[in-house]
Amino acid sequence: MSATEPEYSGPMPPFAYDGQVGEEKLGELLAVGAEHSYLDFKTELDLKDPTKKLDFIKDCAAMMNLPRGGYLVIGAHDDGTPAKGFEAPTKEMFDSAALTEMVKGYVDAPIDIRAQVHTLRLKGVYASMAVIYVAPPADGMPAVTSKAGTAQSQGGGRIHRFDRGVIFTREGSSNVPVSHRTWGNVLANFRQQQRAESRQDVDALIRRTLQMMGSGAAPPRVLPLLNMDSITFSEAVVSNLRDGSTNVLRRFLITGKNAYLNSASDVGRKTALNKITAVAVEALLLSDIAAVEYAMDALFVLYESHLVDPTRTGGKPGAQPMWLDIILHTMVIGAAAVRGGMYEAIPTIALRRVGDEKYSYRSWIRHGLTEAARAGLFVRAGESSKGGNLIALSSELMVENPTFWPDIQGFSASDPTAAFVDSLCQFDFLWCCLSVANVGEGPLSASFYPSCSAYHQSRILPLFRRLEAEPKIRNAVFGDIPEPQIANAIITVIEMAYRQSWDYGGWWDSPSDLPTNGWTKKTATPIDT
Repeated sequence: MSATEPEYSGPMPPFAYDGQVGEEKLGELLAVGAEHSYLDFKTELDLKDPTKKLDFIKDCAAMMNLPRGGYLVIGAHDDGTPAKGFEAPTKEMFDSAALTEMVKGYVDAPIDIRAQVHTLRLKGVYASMAVIYVAPPADGMPAVTSKAGTAQSQGGGRIHRFDRGVIFTREGSSNVPVSHRTWGNVLANFRQQQRAESRQDVDALIRRTLQMMGSGAAPPRVLPLLNMDSITFSEAVVSNLRDGSTNVLRRFLITGKNAYLNSASDVGRKTALNKITAVAVEALLLSDIAAVEYAMDALFVLYESHLVDPTRTGGKPGAQPMWLDIILHTMVIGAAAVRGGMYEAIPTIALRRVGDEKYSYRSWIRHGLTEAARAGLFVRAGESSKGGNLIALSSELMVENPTFWPDIQGFSASDPTAAFVDSLCQFDFLWCCLSVANVGEGPLSASFYPSCSAYHQSRILPLFRRLEAEPKIRNAVFGDIPEPQIANAIITVIEMAYRQSWDYGGWWDSPSDLPTNGWTKKTATPIDT
């Protein structure tokens, strides 16, 4: 995947494009609660019916021409609730290879269709559904119908669903031929690949030069630059970290901050955020806590720049998506800290107060999460019981930026997304526990929300077991906070995650199921209610 920043027009969807089709992804899609251009709910789909088959092929052809593809969920009403009284999908009905071959017969483009069938327990009721992801063509070129969509109907008549040589896309929940208005989105992937290819020779030359400069006994300092490609930039950062050239990186962080603050475009701001995040990730992997703090300080300055008043929690017009973007990058950094075992960096990453002593959010992550939900940037954000899927969007950001996970090969070379989600869930659990333990006399409601409740509890169990078994990790994360206070915080977060998990798949156990002889249960004290 290219490290060049993608540019897509139109509103971003309230779920992550990570290509996953597991049961956690199904729960995330159902929580959207409405159809969009990039998400289609169907109560059932009988592909033996020629009409339904051609309609499905047309759906796929149209979704392939969206910048990031699209999802279909079979077995759900338009609002994402389970469809009762319809034929339940089975694994035999929705096999990825069979669906790919079906569409390949009618569409001229590289086909990538992934499908799985799952049974979820939603609010105590079991429901079987299929989730299908239709990826955009790998070569960036638009998908075109290669033959007419005609067949004999079950009633004996002829049906016609589309012509040969048509480029479809989506407008709302409808499949429509491409128009002047929609060509920009259809060509987004092609333009992205063209930009990446045009820089390859220049980027290769820069990297070779950088490597040669570092081969001498006393190599000159190489300043990381915003306009470097991501791989070359990371090499420059690592070179300076290994040489102890913290001042070079601090100089860059000042440049990055100024570039963000003075940028008039989302692309310029995103480039600065990505580069600052890359500095923090590389510093974590090289155990340079000072460089991590410098990078986090820079991100927090940018976060505060969207506040009306640094001592209040309200934002300037349009602040919410800016805050969310910074928090997503913060989650990426926190996940790298977990993967690298840099637990002592968790406080400087997570505990950034927003507000004054009278009313504040102990963690900027909670503030950004709350404001994004109120602004409708998360799935079903208007429902107070839902919150938003911060982890899914952070995982998507990691998919788009390979330089955020230079360490991931050691975790899961075949499916790095699994390692993304595991480390994001574990960081999410940690920051929530740390924020609760630090809340003091303040309200718990302004201290945490466990987005990891939308995922299997098994993803955080390796971290939980280490917290129970290794005092040095508890000390690194929580410092001098009394142990009973830490244990109480862990139980509080697990209880909230358990209750929230029933909105997704009910994949968490309650605190009462914790081992009675474990550190948490033995150390916790009764919590006043």
